[in-house]
Amino acid sequence: MEKKTIKVVAAIIRKDSKVFATQRGYGDYKDWWEFPGGKIEPGETPEAALAREIKEELDSEIAVEQYLTTVEHDYPEFHLSMDCYWCKVKSGKLTLLEHEAAKWLPLDNLRQVNWLPADVKVVEAIEKSQQSYQDINAETIDRWIREGWEWGKPISHECFDRAKNRDWDVLLTPTKPVPHEWLGELKGKRILGLASGGGQQMPVFAALGAICTVLDYSPLQLESERMVAEREVYDIRIIRGDMTKRLPFEDGEFDIIFHPVSNCYVEDVRPIWKECFRVLKPGGRLLAGTDHYINYIVDSEEKKIVNSLPFNPLRNLDQRRQLEEEDAGMQFSHSLEEQIGGQLEAGFRLLALYEDTNGEGRLHEMNIPTFLAMLSQKPN
Repeated sequence: MEKKTIKVVAAIIRKDSKVFATQRGYGDYKDWWEFPGGKIEPGETPEAALAREIKEELDSEIAVEQYLTTVEHDYPEFHLSMDCYWCKVKSGKLTLLEHEAAKWLPLDNLRQVNWLPADVKVVEAIEKSQQSYQDINAETIDRWIREGWEWGKPISHECFDRAKNRDWDVLLTPTKPVPHEWLGELKGKRILGLASGGGQQMPVFAALGAICTVLDYSPLQLESERMVAEREVYDIRIIRGDMTKRLPFEDGEFDIIFHPVSNCYVEDVRPIWKECFRVLKPGGRLLAGTDHYINYIVDSEEKKIVNSLPFNPLRNLDQRRQLEEEDAGMQFSHSLEEQIGGQLEAGFRLLALYEDTNGEGRLHEMNIPTFLAMLSQKPN
């Protein structure tokens, strides 16, 4: 028998770096802690229901500021669906009219009380919301790798041996190999793999005699690099770093930067192009794979246009919900003005480019390009 679903709302009332928690004074979960709120009445919006409930429970008026998450939880007798919102007090003193106790809890220590089972999930969402989007992406990518993500599988020993014998290919985008002439002779060249961990490209460059450095923010991607280097006995400088920050390298340190599709996980790409320009030698080359933005406007079946641009989950809550439902980390669309124009603004000369598809799905089957690979050069 299907359980009855009860729709409720919860207020995460914030003051400075603390949130307001209440202790239940009745029922099976007496003395457990929860975020205040209650049932949504027929015809009410979640926001209106929340304002009414807080007035009834705490004799206060609140401003409902921002959606956080929707918690789905099965209790023995019913299914709870709880919309949760960040709120602040407009007027009133949060007087307890129904709860037996309350306290302000610091955001970095929410687990000091015994939360109701559904509210534990709210706490998890709050903790996640306090992370930078870069940390969210690192955790997401590490999880994908543990689940067998294609771009987290290091090359085999046989593939490394073939590369040593000049039989090799590498990818900037999902399906099309990079033209070898884009890289040229690699022996003795200093090459930076920017957000290029995973043990797929850098081992090939090492086999071809390059002096390799890799910077990535995913610990497991870097562990793959370390594993392949130890297996094949070559040196590589491995750095965990955030490419949205100043790169930890000297001016003019590298001959080549190899930057596969990854800036879709970054909100602002223009500073990255400027940093690439800085750390390349005069005449140095930037090989970059980027997303076209088409993937961000279509639905999951790639049949309908459903999103406006730019796609930015930090500014659009509906887009953030989409990513959370798809376990897709924090992703951002970027225009050609940002991708190509940003490189030109940084000082690069664009030498060549090609387009690529997703490699699977309806857009791929229709041969609609969704990725761009670019070869750019820092002038001498």
